[in-house]
Amino acid sequence: MKCLQSLSVAALLAYTCATTSVHAAKRSTRSTPTASARYAQINREIGRYAIVKRDFSGYSVEGGTLHAYLLHGAPRKLVAHHYGESGQAAEEYYFWNNRLFFVLRAVFTYDQPLGHKPSGKMKRTAEHRFYFSNGKLVRWQEGRKLRPLSSQQAKDYEESTLLIAREFLQKVRS
Repeated sequence: MKCLQSLSVAALLAYTCATTSVHAAKRSTRSTPTASARYAQINREIGRYAIVKRDFSGYSVEGGTLHAYLLHGAPRKLVAHHYGESGQAAEEYYFWNNRLFFVLRAVFTYDQPLGHKPSGKMKRTAEHRFYFSNGKLVRWQEGRKLRPLSSQQAKDYEESTLLIAREFLQKVRS
């Protein structure tokens, strides 16, 4: 009987852990369906938006470009390309009701400096996805891996990403 009670407690504990982790997973991805739907809608309607183009410097060694897609003057999407000697980065900032909700950042590294040989081959690509809600980072994916939001690196990414988004919006409006 005691063995049966232990088994029952163990089974109950396993069930509780399993359902708790399922509910926790649902909580951590709660904003994703909304972000996915908004992302899809913005990209589906991109042809209807006004486009503002800017060149910029100071964010990368070789400069960059910034394209803003505006709906009735409000930002919907910003696309920034940063050029460097041994690679480039592309960032897409998505807005809903003038609030940042998603950033897709891809970094491409080449096997040799681009100025040295124009046909340099891509060595590595890193992709980050940042999900925001009410000005706070609520989810961070590096490739397919979820990253902890409690880390100092996540806090730094949150702060720098929000700052850069504001700076880019100022460049678009100037």
